[in-house]
Amino acid sequence: MTSAPTPTAGGREAPLARWPFWRANANRWPPRRVWESDDDAALVLTDRARGAMLVGLGAPRPLARLLTGAEAPAVDRALLTRGTWALLPDDVRRRTGLRAGPFWDWLSTTADPPRRDGEDRVVPLSGGAEQAHALLARAYPDRGTHADDAALDWWAYPGRGGAPVAVLAAHRPASGAPVHLSAVGVLPEHRRQGIAATLVAAVTRRALREAPMVHLGIWADSDDARRLYTRLGFATGHRVESLARA
Repeated sequence: MTSAPTPTAGGREAPLARWPFWRANANRWPPRRVWESDDDAALVLTDRARGAMLVGLGAPRPLARLLTGAEAPAVDRALLTRGTWALLPDDVRRRTGLRAGPFWDWLSTTADPPRRDGEDRVVPLSGGAEQAHALLARAYPDRGTHADDAALDWWAYPGRGGAPVAVLAAHRPASGAPVHLSAVGVLPEHRRQGIAATLVAAVTRRALREAPMVHLGIWADSDDARRLYTRLGFATGHRVESLARA
């Protein structure tokens, strides 16, 4: 039988470390408060640039029981194990003020990817976030700009004339912490040439020289992206449903 949810103060990272998804993101999402149950579920309250966020850990059914009993504050966003939201009573869903959003999958690797021709061409993007935004406006317009883009490490794959035709962002929040990849974009006229895979392979290999893990998220229905990352050795470790304030 599940005990009443136990709130704890921030800094309780060790009990959460059994979940790889949390270990990978702990440095990016410092916990302000944690609720835990005795049937292997946890809720973490953290503050993000876009407001407070709840992160749910554990299987859907115990996580739904924990969320039902926890007196969590109102948040702007939540990341729950996929399938949790459908198990919540209607009154609990109304109480959160959240609405269901897209599904995505968390993938990670701790091993070097298979080597690809052209990895030596991958270089830091000289123009940083500003240059990346100009390329992503054509290569990945849905991505938009983020508040922390200037703090990311941007990498590029140059075309024949030297101008970048693809970019990727890498974020390592602290020395020795896992590296998070995002914003992979290739200009339309340069797609289907293996450039994205080469860019990801090169940055992943370099990151793993100092980091214990490289990880990223993909939309659940992104079959092409899943094939690309799977070929490079990434594996799905957590299936997520996003929720945002209605």
